[in-house]
Formats: sequence, structure tokens, C-alpha cells
Amino acid sequence: MEDLKTAEPVEHVISTRQNGEERSLPFRRLVKAVDTPLMSLLKVLLGLSVLHWEDLWSWKQSRPVDSWQSAVCGAFAGGFAAAVTTPLDVAKTRIMLAKAGSSTAGGNVLLALNDVWRTHGLTGLFAGIVPRITAISLGGFIFLGAYDKVRSLLIM
Repeated sequence: MEDLKTAEPVEHVISTRQNGEERSLPFRRLVKAVDTPLMSLLKVLLGLSVLHWEDLWSWKQSRPVDSWQSAVCGAFAGGFAAAVTTPLDVAKTRIMLAKAGSSTAGGNVLLALNDVWRTHGLTGLFAGIVPRITAISLGGFIFLGAYDKVRSLLIM
């Protein structure tokens, strides 16, 4: 673990207690701690749905899917995963932008979700869903389409 004195300067610093002594955590480490475990697990689980779409499409046309079909499946799977995880992304963003010392800055995702629900309702939980779905669907389309094309070229 890098020494906090040599870490890059950050705009926000979160104070925490560890083993009875107070320590300061750079904001970027807090973001990694919140984002990595929960969001990555959900993205992987939801992203696996692309395999089911490809299998279904392949079975229906009685041959393996083409690269463009794989890209479309990647776009749908990415868009679905983006839509489902949007509330968690909203909570993560609220935690990242919270003022040091506030209850939201503590990193409790459920508390952040509850706060958004009480103040903005369902529309607040899904704020930014359209650009998020668009960006992740486009990424899934490009990534899986390119992956499948390169894979088919290497197998030949």
C-alpha cells in the first residue's frame, strides 16, 4: 500500500478510524472500494446474458452467429446491465461527491440509495439512464463484435 504522504494530491480526503487511530484516505481509494466489488460482480453476472442471447440466436438460425450478430447481443446485454445497475451508479456518484464528514461520505450504498429515494423518488434512482445505456451498449457492440471477428479470423 502506498504511503499517504507520497500519494497524488486529491481534492477530498475522507477521515476514518482504523485500529483506534485516525487515518485519512484519499478519495480515489474510497471510490475503488465502493465501485469494485459490488458493481463489478453485477456487471459480470448481467453481462453473461450475452451468452444466452447468442445461443438462442444460433439455435434459431441453425448455425453459429455472425460477428455483427454477436455485436448486437453485446449491445443488448450491455444495455440491460447498465439499466439494472444505474441506481448503484447513482449511489456511487453521490458517495464520491459527498462532502467529507457527511453521512453519505461514509460509503454506505444503502444509505445513499435511501437518501436519493426520499428526495428524488424513482426518477432520481435512474438519473442518467439514457446516456449510460447508450455508452455501455455502444461499448458492448464494439467490443463483442470486434472480439468475435478477430476470434473467427484467428480460428480460420
